[in-house]
Amino acid sequence: MFAVGKRIGPRPTRRLFVRFCHEVSCLSDRFDVEVEPFEVTLRERGSGFCVIVSPLRDLFLVSIGEGRSFDVRVSSDESFVSALDLAVERYLAFSSKAAPAA
Repeated sequence: MFAVGKRIGPRPTRRLFVRFCHEVSCLSDRFDVEVEPFEVTLRERGSGFCVIVSPLRDLFLVSIGEGRSFDVRVSSDESFVSALDLAVERYLAFSSKAAPAA
């Protein structure tokens, strides 16, 4: 994961990339992490929740879901918080759908 993040030039943004991946992976102990040359995919088994994080030269993109219909560009603390909030919100939504009815 760290090697993929090295694609990001600005060191503060690179740190946000690593921190974002860490924070999302801590949401569940059921995450599978797939590291490919140009992205990191965090997928939770059973819920269908998926986050794809793609490092670019000066920022990174956060895509929620397999369809990648919505991307958040992260290059600052403010956009980091927005992306993390969205990831947590979507994770909770997916988790509540996947939870068995009591």
